[in-house]
Amino acid sequence: MTPVAVFGVGAAATEEAALDVALSDAAKAISVDVREEMTDTQLVWIGHQGAKSAERSQDRIARAASFSVERRLDGCRRSDTCRDEHAAVHMLVSCERRESALERELVAAARKIAAADVRVGPLLGVPGSDDKGYVTQLGQYALNVVRSALMSAKSGAYQVVAAPPWEPSELHEAARRSGATHLLRVEYLLLGRTRVRSDVYLQDAETDRRVPGSSVAFEVELDPAQLSLLTVQGPLLPQKEAQDLVNASGTYPLPLRLSKTDLREAEQVSIEVTAPRAGYLYVYDLYEDGRATLLLPNPVSRDNRVAAHASVRLPDAAWEQAGIKLQACPLKRQKLTREYVKAILSPVQIDLVGARVSGSGFTALAPSSSEGGLSEVLARIEELMQAGVPIGTAEMPYFVRASSRPAPECAGE
Repeated sequence: MTPVAVFGVGAAATEEAALDVALSDAAKAISVDVREEMTDTQLVWIGHQGAKSAERSQDRIARAASFSVERRLDGCRRSDTCRDEHAAVHMLVSCERRESALERELVAAARKIAAADVRVGPLLGVPGSDDKGYVTQLGQYALNVVRSALMSAKSGAYQVVAAPPWEPSELHEAARRSGATHLLRVEYLLLGRTRVRSDVYLQDAETDRRVPGSSVAFEVELDPAQLSLLTVQGPLLPQKEAQDLVNASGTYPLPLRLSKTDLREAEQVSIEVTAPRAGYLYVYDLYEDGRATLLLPNPVSRDNRVAAHASVRLPDAAWEQAGIKLQACPLKRQKLTREYVKAILSPVQIDLVGARVSGSGFTALAPSSSEGGLSEVLARIEELMQAGVPIGTAEMPYFVRASSRPAPECAGE
């Protein structure tokens, strides 16, 4: 592995403390977990400088940060030290960082995307996640490497915007607030104990579709020191399974129509699907925060068998008799919410259609009570397609605009 020079600077009341800050600063090039420790340490120094009891607490935090740094950097040494007019110690350290196979592959992936000359607007970097959608230290590290390499490869042609702190369920709202039109994504799948398959790509923030020519996948063995980065660090990105279902393409398209796609809060809407072939029809409503509701079949309309060339309309007669309507509801705290209707037609029943999903942009029916999730639905669809079973799919986005006064019908959303 080729060594790469890494520098860090630090200032504190003592040389030992300044060294720890400088080492923590150098660790920014390694992983974000050390950077977070460094932030905590700085806050303690600023708030308690000069008090003995506070200094002991300060030193314990500082040593924890430097120990973490030493495990990831080699040959660290003091390059320069000085004091300012307030007697604070300023220190420059230099270290060597061994470039890992993972880092080389991530940089190469970013360069391939840049070389493809993909035209996108401002990018919002999304913390890297595992195959279940959980943010890990490895995912954070991978995003940092790809973001830096992508920006340098095109000499500023790609703009990666910063967003205020945001919740994982508010991914699309964070993109809107920051002015990002696209997302920079990194996902990985652990193969065995030390090998990972990574996927780097750009995603349209409005449609959740991957940008053509922007996906690069590779497999690589992790270094022993990198295995500790597989620890789950952040919460689930709940949109992942819903986005995967939106992007799941069958072997032929389904005609799908909504009466309106730009809706006001509590406005009623209807869905119509035409089946080119006979089969079993499943209709999902996918919420922007990753929740979903199975609209067909449902406790009122349990029979989802359709004949060839038949059209199915929701709400149907059974819904109307039960007094059920489809009313669009936005997410709380969002002026504009983007959701999807997904239709799937299969010649055989999908075993997991009763997967437990909750919430709906359309207030309609309570979700099924059986166990499961969208990941099981996706796995079953993939299994059927691999077996040569023809599957029809269609998806359509719709937008819900929040009113100045929340509608009573949407109070539970």
